[in-house]
Amino acid sequence: MNAAKRLLPKLRAQHPRLGFIWLADSIYATAPFIKMLNEHKEEYLFRIKQGDHKYLYESIETAPYQSHKAVMGNTTIAYRWYENIPLNKSSDIKVTVIKAYIITKDKEGNQRSTIAGVWATNLMLNKSNIIKITKAARARWKVENQCFNALKNSGYELTHNWGHVKGESFNFYILIMISFYIHQIFELTDRLFQLCRKACVTYNDLWEELGGLFRFALFESWEHMLVKCLENNRADPPIII
Repeated sequence: MNAAKRLLPKLRAQHPRLGFIWLADSIYATAPFIKMLNEHKEEYLFRIKQGDHKYLYESIETAPYQSHKAVMGNTTIAYRWYENIPLNKSSDIKVTVIKAYIITKDKEGNQRSTIAGVWATNLMLNKSNIIKITKAARARWKVENQCFNALKNSGYELTHNWGHVKGESFNFYILIMISFYIHQIFELTDRLFQLCRKACVTYNDLWEELGGLFRFALFESWEHMLVKCLENNRADPPIII
């Protein structure tokens, strides 16, 4: 929270005209921080958990709302949004609350509804933008799990303290981030890398396989090593590039 409070003025000083929306989890949806964002005319989408915001959840139970639905095959996403909802009992801050449901049908046609998420925002919502805004709110989970979680637990071994001290640890941090960005580019554009990633299933297994090949064999190129990795981890005939 303190880091976020320090970030806001620095970010605005460096990018005074940049338009963006703050995405964060439930612990940031506090009266002091939202008040700070409002004072700086910032927009936000914060995840709201019932354990952190019991009064807010109680308020939307009886509050009027607007609704919209989007149908995609056998899946329907239902949206509700509630305006002027108190954030908590102890402040005068009011927020707009988004509540999204995923409705699916089984083979017998029976419907099952699950809550996709609840968010607090100061954005103006309507039927023309609720789908796009909710999609942005849900994207934070993807960033958290496919970026931060991967850096911690998928072979990169990145921990918080690596980026806090100038010198050797900070250099390692920069090198890890560069490698992670390169791998993201490979994920999107390099068919051979994509095949190796699929064959090895997890990043940890892929790095272990490539590390072993790098230590014990000599290859003409990066592509040559990936071909060997693929040959070692798939049952069908090897590919030729």
